[in-house]
Amino acid sequence: MTPESLSRGLRFLAAGDVYLERLDRKEPFLKVMPLLEQADIKFCNLEAPFTRGSVPLPGRRVSLRTDPRLFSVFSASGFNIVSLANNHMMDFGEKALRDTLGLLKKARIQIAGAGTEWSEIRKPGVINRKGLRIGLLAYCSILGPGTASASHQPCGVVPLRILTFYHPDFQRTAEHPGTPPKVFTQAVKDDLDGMRNDIKTVRSKVDVLLVSAHWGLVGKHEVLDYQREVGREAVNCGADLVLGHHGHVVQGIEVFKGKLICYGLGNFIFGHSNPNFGDIGLVVASKISKGGFENIRLIPIAFNSYGEPVPLAAHARDQAYELIIGLSKTLGTNLVVTDDGLAPLSQAT
Repeated sequence: MTPESLSRGLRFLAAGDVYLERLDRKEPFLKVMPLLEQADIKFCNLEAPFTRGSVPLPGRRVSLRTDPRLFSVFSASGFNIVSLANNHMMDFGEKALRDTLGLLKKARIQIAGAGTEWSEIRKPGVINRKGLRIGLLAYCSILGPGTASASHQPCGVVPLRILTFYHPDFQRTAEHPGTPPKVFTQAVKDDLDGMRNDIKTVRSKVDVLLVSAHWGLVGKHEVLDYQREVGREAVNCGADLVLGHHGHVVQGIEVFKGKLICYGLGNFIFGHSNPNFGDIGLVVASKISKGGFENIRLIPIAFNSYGEPVPLAAHARDQAYELIIGLSKTLGTNLVVTDDGLAPLSQAT
């Protein structure tokens, strides 16, 4: 998005997963700073704690942490409101979360989705800019041992648990042995009710409300049943924009009751490569007013060999657009190409 297109009003940008790992990379955001610098409000999912802790909690397949010496690199990017509700924030336990909260508080970066005390766990992050109050609530459905806040453990992330059901097609398996069962997912009622109550409580206290969701399957473009259930219910209760992450690939966009549900923004920066990671990420840029988000643009980004964000080369843009348009069309949403990215058909002017 060009600076001219966001020259008036409050400017917003949302990115996906952020994980810094390399101490030898001093300016990992350099190539996208012109994009970041346009925005007054910048959101991301902070994928790992800033801590020197060296012993991960048991039962973890992958444990992530970022050296605190990289916090200055992160803060220099300008992100000022972040979700901590993800499956890695508790990888190194309570102390790691406390370390992270301390650094974020000192830098005046607003957070949502995790905490160490009952009084702060479900507290929204709120930013005041130019007479507008922007709120953030965040939830995690990817829950390993010790990740979620619970009755016996207040320290953790805000959980939104999911039930998974497997329905075998016996007639089909008789004809074709080995046919996989159909899979259905849905949110646990108590957790969904918790989200509903949070949104309804916060809605009257802010002008614009973001809801962040850590959900889906790694490496899969498919949007699962529960993602649509939760995303739509967030909008029903008052969310102006739903931002999804975890899969490390982009997923489709749905316009529901005039609001955007971004099911998967993919990575924004990730310190190491993985065959399940996508080649592109997605950035949401827009203006904000008391009426919500205006002039929304969806901007694909690419990555260099260090997993750092770089502008998408012109020759790769059409392929990226085709992917995102196709994924969104399966969700009933039409996107169109504009001079500065993709836009929902209703906001293409």
